[in-house]
Amino acid sequence: MAGGYEIASFVVDVITAFKGNDLAWKKQACDDLLELKRKKQLGEQEIAHAIDLIKARHKGELEMEQERQKRRLKDYKDFLDSLDEMKRELIDNFSDMPKPMVLLIYNHGKQILDNMYKKENKNAHEGRFANFMITYFNDCQNAKQRGTENRLPLPEGIMGLIGNQPT
Repeated sequence: MAGGYEIASFVVDVITAFKGNDLAWKKQACDDLLELKRKKQLGEQEIAHAIDLIKARHKGELEMEQERQKRRLKDYKDFLDSLDEMKRELIDNFSDMPKPMVLLIYNHGKQILDNMYKKENKNAHEGRFANFMITYFNDCQNAKQRGTENRLPLPEGIMGLIGNQPT
């Protein structure tokens, strides 16, 4: 019977060793799992914080862009109002000019303005618009200086611009 006791003792020792190893492994696995959960929560917090920062930055950029667009639209409307005034002054200063010619000049100025606000090469269109307005101003000044008796029937400077420049 001594042999059976030794075998039983050996089996018990092996089972105990496996249980002990298994318990140590389970404890380590549990600790590792807790560490992974902690790192995951920390990572999620960092991601949430980064997302909040990005949202705040983009919100600020969006608000600035919206404000820029509001100012740009106001400037565009002011330019349109100026073109309307220009049309009235053309009628006053060149009373013999046919209305379609006035509308042609107005539409030419509006087309340059639209290009200035809608096209890529804004600086080139700003230069064209400035040149158009300076020529218009000079034509009106010349008409006022000549008086009604010596006035030219058409604003020659602007008509020359329209004839020489594509819109």
